[in-house]
Amino acid sequence: MTRMQVHCEFALLPLLMARLPEFQAQKVEEAFDAQGARLSLRLPRDQASGLRHLLTNLSKGRALIEPEQPE
Repeated sequence: MTRMQVHCEFALLPLLMARLPEFQAQKVEEAFDAQGARLSLRLPRDQASGLRHLLTNLSKGRALIEPEQPE
């Protein structure tokens, strides 16, 4: 398993949350600021690349995705 930190705009959040099960991802933490939501996600390592690709496409490159942190 690995953890991924993501920051995305509010408008993207419902779509992202609906797609998490496709990657066997779970939301571990959630915080909000003026620009959007910061999520800490837990998912299988082999799913991280696919989720990163999805986030990049959905956000048109605007989502901030920090490197994975192995558990």
